[in-house]
Amino acid sequence: GDKMPMMIATERLRDAVSEAVGMSLASDEMALLKRYGAGAKEYPMEVIEVLCKRLPSKPYLHEILQGSSVAAPPPLPARKKNPENEKRLAKIKRDLEEREYEDMVKDVRRSEIAAEEVGEVQTYKAQLGEGMSVMFSKATAFAIGYYASRTVHGVDTVHNLICGLIGLIAGLVVDGTLLVLRSASQVRTEEGKTKTKVKMG
Repeated sequence: GDKMPMMIATERLRDAVSEAVGMSLASDEMALLKRYGAGAKEYPMEVIEVLCKRLPSKPYLHEILQGSSVAAPPPLPARKKNPENEKRLAKIKRDLEEREYEDMVKDVRRSEIAAEEVGEVQTYKAQLGEGMSVMFSKATAFAIGYYASRTVHGVDTVHNLICGLIGLIAGLVVDGTLLVLRSASQVRTEEGKTKTKVKMG
């Protein structure tokens, strides 16, 4: 189409075009005027320039364009959507959403595994600590019985070992008693918490 801006046709412009078409003009100018004619809704600047040059009254540009204004450019034709591209875009979007979801699930699972591992290590350490403590206390109880026997009765391997075992058994009894007391204390604490919750509820 024409590169120059289009001007909205006015009564004045149409009259000027009618007058110019009846004159003797160069063939290209006449062809241009006839292409649009006197009934057009818009005229390009090329037509207006011909009118300013050829009309006997030699009107100024602002005079001939009085009451007119630049016409809005025609709307661009709507682009047809390519169904293949639409499918491809939908697939890309779906893939991205799935990847985001998978990453999110991985992060949550990673956090859970890390928490589980920390919990397991702590439990293992606690169990190991308790085990070492029990072994150490039993060894101490045995040693006390053994050396006490040696001090009182002298070196008598069988007698010393028996006294060591008695010390070990005494240590086991003490540990057992402590364990029972600790369990009973924990049960009471749990019951207290439950009662408090019931009262609060």
